Amino acid sequence: GDRWHVTSGKWQVSADEIARVLAPNGVVLVMADSSPSALHAPLVPRAVTGLLGWTAFVKPWPRELDEWTHWLHGPDGNPVSSDTAIEISRDLRWIEGPDWARHHDFPPSVSAMVSAGGRTFTIIDEAPAGVTSLPGKWSLVARDAFNGLVLWKQPISQWGWEQWAESEVHLFNRQHTPAELPRRLVATGERVYVTMGFHAPVSELDAKTGQIIRTFEQTRGASELLLFKNRLIMSVNQTRPTRNPGESDDVVTKEVVAVDLETGLTSWRKGSIAASSVLPRHFRNRAGNLFLVAGNDSLFLADHESLVCLDLADGEERWRAARPGHTEKSRLRSGTLLSSMATLLFRDGRLFFAQIQGKDNLNGNKDHVLAATVRCLDAGTGEMIWQRDGAAVNCSESPDLFITEEALWVFKPGEMTLMGIDPTDGTVTRETDVTKVLKTGHHARCYRNKATGQFIFTAKEGIEYIDLKSGELTTCHWLRGGCRYGIMPANGMIYTTPHPCGCFVNSKLNGFMALAASGGAEQLLPAKMRIEKGPAYGWEPNEAIR
Repeated sequence: GDRWHVTSGKWQVSADEIARVLAPNGVVLVMADSSPSALHAPLVPRAVTGLLGWTAFVKPWPRELDEWTHWLHGPDGNPVSSDTAIEISRDLRWIEGPDWARHHDFPPSVSAMVSAGGRTFTIIDEAPAGVTSLPGKWSLVARDAFNGLVLWKQPISQWGWEQWAESEVHLFNRQHTPAELPRRLVATGERVYVTMGFHAPVSELDAKTGQIIRTFEQTRGASELLLFKNRLIMSVNQTRPTRNPGESDDVVTKEVVAVDLETGLTSWRKGSIAASSVLPRHFRNRAGNLFLVAGNDSLFLADHESLVCLDLADGEERWRAARPGHTEKSRLRSGTLLSSMATLLFRDGRLFFAQIQGKDNLNGNKDHVLAATVRCLDAGTGEMIWQRDGAAVNCSESPDLFITEEALWVFKPGEMTLMGIDPTDGTVTRETDVTKVLKTGHHARCYRNKATGQFIFTAKEGIEYIDLKSGELTTCHWLRGGCRYGIMPANGMIYTTPHPCGCFVNSKLNGFMALAASGGAEQLLPAKMRIEKGPAYGWEPNEAIR
């Protein structure tokens, strides 16, 4: 869709047609003699200065569309969009480069992506694909979310495998990346917050221009970012090249910092928090996740041993509750403990937590159905309300928890079954057999699944659409996202990122794409209305011109 459209004189276009062409928040300028009163319901008048004789109309943001401002949609950690326009992808809205991610055994080419204000923001490596020994070409790229046009780029230095790994090419280098990377980028309609380097502090950028407005130097080493109640909240890596003698490989010391966005000053910081390591000992730098989420007037985190609630105003600890222990030694190929892969989610005064139990060896589990413990706690007191077994159906990622208006959705241990659970007491209210789409030859892809209120989008063969309303199952084999990040449902579309995958190579789609539900059959105009004859119609040049 377009952002601007101009109409004047005798060439009139209906308001419905202009609204169809314009993207949400797009503007049309109408000349005074063009009967602006004819532009009715679909468009809203807006004051404009400096354009004498013109009237501006704006296409409002549709209520059915939703943004995706954080790694897992919002600061509550629930990876469920409220977008009701997203359905099974049938139409291609736009496609841009790069066509391929760099290599299956390189670190993934897309580290993070979010969307706000009709724009997408992506941390991406645009260096040539398939060529080793070339430096990365990392940038923060802003695009128009509705037509894919690049709006601006900001180069990012000190990013890529040199900052955390020992080599560029490795059989499982796609997994040898910090799990915190997708959490380093958040956005609003007006501002973008990002670390402009692996060890850099957080910078605030103008979402329209990409200009760096200010940098919060006190946040150097920031990794997980949340925007909540006009505060920028983050965990901060206390980076050092190697672990201290006797220090566990599985624990990293971190801080939590809150910055007041009005003043740019630190509201509070809380240090010496033992986070679960997401980069084992053979990596150059150590990093860890606290799985930060926020809700009401609290901040919640999972350190290595406990679930913790901090007061949002001053960072004081409100309560602490033990999480399931790390008794097993099952690890990802990168060396990270499976039980370090956890999920936190806040909803309606409750805190939901899931942790892989790690009793099943990942390499021997073809279907990647890994047993997990799911708990629900009172967010105000930390008291456990209920606990039950669940499962993770993915590769090298934390277990999925989705909350919609109907239920908390969790996979069933040992089966290809999706359970709908009453979030108040943990009872199963519905089960959907998803064997048809998940019991396949391919392993689960190594990125988190996402959802809307109607669909869960899993990642086995491509994108599997599990309809939560009807139970219908659909697979699009030709669609997938890049390693570790995956896809993003937002703005009425599903965005897929460049990937290095060779599966279904004759039919799959490549590149950076936005896909939408089918618009339905085209309404053809009557034959007499399909052509408008102008003054030159039927004219033939004479011999001299020929």
